[in-house]
Amino acid sequence: LMKALPTLLCLLLVMSPVLAAMVDPSIDGDGPFSYLAKPSTEIGVLGGPEGTQITFDGALYTGAAELGFFCGPQRVPMMGRVKQLAEGWLPIVSWSFFDGPVAYEVEAFAATLDGRPTSNTINFVRVQVRNTSDQPAASNLTAALRFTGGDHRCDRMASGGFSPDWRYEMTEDTAVRDGKVVCWFKPGAQREAVPGVPYTKPFVGREYDVSERAEVCLFSYPSDLGPRGVRTYYFRMPLVPVPADDAAQVKALQRADYDEYRRQTVAFWHDELAKGAQVRIPEAKVLDTHRASLVYDLIAIDEQPDGAWVQKVNELQYDSFWLRDSAYIVRSYDVWGHTRSAERCLEYFRRFQGENGLFSSQGGQLDGYGQALYSLGDHYLLTGDLDWAKKVYPHFPPAVEWLRKTRAADQYHLMPPTNAHDNEGIEGRYTGHNFWALLGLRTAVRLAQATGQEADAREFRAEYDDYLAALMKRIGDVCGKDGYIPPGLDVKGGNDWGNLLGAFPAEVMDPFDPRITTTLERMHRVKYREGTMTYGSGLHQYLTTNVTQNHIYRGEQEQALRDFYAMLAHTGSCQEGFELGAQPWGNRDVGGNYTPHGWCAAQINNLLRNMLIQERGGEGGLGPRELHLFTVISPAWAVPGQEVSFRDMPTEMGKVSATLRFTEDGAFLTIHPRFRTAPAEIVVHVPYFVALQGFTTDATTAGRRGDTIVLSSDATRVNLRWTRRDLPPLSYDTVVQDYKREYRRRYAEYVKAGNKPLPVVAPSMLTDQERKSEFARRWGPEATGIAVGKPVRTNGGTEGDRRPERAVDGNAYDRDASAWFAGPPTPRWLEVDLQRPTRIDRVQVFTYWGDGRYYQYTVEVSPDGKTWAQVADMSKNTKAAGAEGNLHRFAPCEARFVRINLLHNSANPSVHLVELRVFAAP
Repeated sequence: LMKALPTLLCLLLVMSPVLAAMVDPSIDGDGPFSYLAKPSTEIGVLGGPEGTQITFDGALYTGAAELGFFCGPQRVPMMGRVKQLAEGWLPIVSWSFFDGPVAYEVEAFAATLDGRPTSNTINFVRVQVRNTSDQPAASNLTAALRFTGGDHRCDRMASGGFSPDWRYEMTEDTAVRDGKVVCWFKPGAQREAVPGVPYTKPFVGREYDVSERAEVCLFSYPSDLGPRGVRTYYFRMPLVPVPADDAAQVKALQRADYDEYRRQTVAFWHDELAKGAQVRIPEAKVLDTHRASLVYDLIAIDEQPDGAWVQKVNELQYDSFWLRDSAYIVRSYDVWGHTRSAERCLEYFRRFQGENGLFSSQGGQLDGYGQALYSLGDHYLLTGDLDWAKKVYPHFPPAVEWLRKTRAADQYHLMPPTNAHDNEGIEGRYTGHNFWALLGLRTAVRLAQATGQEADAREFRAEYDDYLAALMKRIGDVCGKDGYIPPGLDVKGGNDWGNLLGAFPAEVMDPFDPRITTTLERMHRVKYREGTMTYGSGLHQYLTTNVTQNHIYRGEQEQALRDFYAMLAHTGSCQEGFELGAQPWGNRDVGGNYTPHGWCAAQINNLLRNMLIQERGGEGGLGPRELHLFTVISPAWAVPGQEVSFRDMPTEMGKVSATLRFTEDGAFLTIHPRFRTAPAEIVVHVPYFVALQGFTTDATTAGRRGDTIVLSSDATRVNLRWTRRDLPPLSYDTVVQDYKREYRRRYAEYVKAGNKPLPVVAPSMLTDQERKSEFARRWGPEATGIAVGKPVRTNGGTEGDRRPERAVDGNAYDRDASAWFAGPPTPRWLEVDLQRPTRIDRVQVFTYWGDGRYYQYTVEVSPDGKTWAQVADMSKNTKAAGAEGNLHRFAPCEARFVRINLLHNSANPSVHLVELRVFAAP
């Protein structure tokens, strides 16, 4: 396959015509490369319930409020698209903005004041204003609050609905909103209520037309800087606003020292990563992405009040738990030696087994069944912790029994059909669900053997053999001997996903099975764009690894390396990866699919681990396994005097340390294993870019097998002699340069055809007129109607604090915040009292939206609460709900009461009413 594939750049040139809208490539500049035009990153603490989004333009968005920075007399937004992490990987984010000779350098990180992750997280910000010239210069730093800047902010983070009636107060060093400190500022600032209006006394937002988007509570610091002069300003922003009357909390916030908490943050993360395996790779981007990816995933852990660790995907829109996502993330912890973190997260997995034995966190996602079993058992296989094996083993027999009964009832003796509508996006039998179930079942066999449950092991093995035969028969029926393996085994179409996992991690198909070969060829021919996989019409960054792991298994080193570098080239300058959405050779934007994505981070690390060390063979672990070393290394690493090394890397055989040090004519390999079980053999892979001239070793037995050296398990030293092949250079930098060169070429054609680039600009400070217009559009009576704040009642209880009043609070925008009413089960009614008969002619209904669900309801009006007339009938609706709501017009009538009868929700039994608007007739 590798020889049949063209080089990456040639492949890119022929695959995508210039179709999608593009951005001006000048945004890249000369600094670190950030693929996404509008990337976001996050700061937070390990175990904290939430984090802070640092937006593409350099604002800190907590969901409760946003802190933005502006400079100069024109108050230009301090755009920070290209950011960097301290030491390349620490969650301390910095960026710079230049206004003439004055540099504004911002740095931000998060910490709790008492070190406990469940305490309120504080965002620490430092802005250094630096005169870079030898002449005096004037500077003006302005910090301003707003509820949200709108553009590429994660709405799901909003912790409560916005209100135009919040009361604002500014002290010498705090901004207080509705009695809570939102931000601490350095004293001595010039204060403004809104731009251009000096602060004199507390005010209500409505007095100054303050909407969600409007800047409010401004602190400005004009200064004259001498030659090379520097001024430093500090800000502290609590994730959850602090009650202003809580003197202890406010004092602690005021006294928190930036430098001390920064030192603690650096020490914490260094200590945390030191708990795992250590790796040295002489390419900064690779090493930084490895470390930052671990940190991003650890930040996404939520410590519950009962001490449970919930592994989420990020602190932004994927602030939730999925078995399928978390299984990959926990695997990355385990293979990189962070076994304690893996174990604490796996404890939470155990809660998702039903009484019938099935593991499931989301209905229909049956891959979670196999992934849960695999993860629980794999932790034992990689640690050798027999106590863990015994503790989790009781989950396995009922899970296997569920599978046995389910298969027995299925016509193909496979996983049953499902309509998960996720990943593969089909209704039927998912190929990948069966691969995962077989892997989980094989893990059950291994765990039963380890815990001495021999009868169970035999029973599970018999079930495994029967299941494998059934699956291979069905694959044969669908694919023939050499056909493409599709996403579904009984339906056509769908997205390539789990069908790519047969060779790895499932290890149920030979990696050189012609059907695997055909499938990989199809992916590169049909699905690859910009060197990565696509999903639908857009790029899908980490889906690429499902293909790449096959190339590693097949020994196709160069293609695996190109895939790996392509993934890195699609990260941001803070090493953040995405999931999907960017158009090939287009907008470089994933919209609301905010980075960093934890599954992507884990897959990069799982891939890198297998490039360095990997277990293989032995029927996937049912028999003796091989240990493969340095399966893929880069020619950029193989520089005389440099080394690639890892220490204490967990494997199924035990921990292994190894160093590959490069010389002028080869390399010297040292292996320091601590085997619990010796591998059947150690296999060292010869780099694709060299010709091996010979080797010597201290192994008892040794030999060559193709492009590998096969050693007995007692090997500790290998001296390799090779010559370099004459091949084009390949590194992260060369791939990025190739990408930028091709993007510029396509952009020139795009502009020549008369097209305009998509703008990449920061949200500017609203002018006085813009602020007033925005307020009228969002919060004026013509927009919100006459039901806002009116008495409301409903028949039955509510979910938590989602009271009926929230349906008439005027906020129809914060779908993911708390500005909506919820109450199970349907049918339910909610009634608004307009307090006097009013002539009305419209109602607008906003139900929850965004996931394809639809609601059925009717609306009635009454002048007296006794006689009712129906004015809207959506009782048979099947159209998905949307952010625009449903506007219902009718002949003007006198009404005092408006009642909505919520009849059905296609997603679950509850009702979710974001807003009910009522409009007076002209």
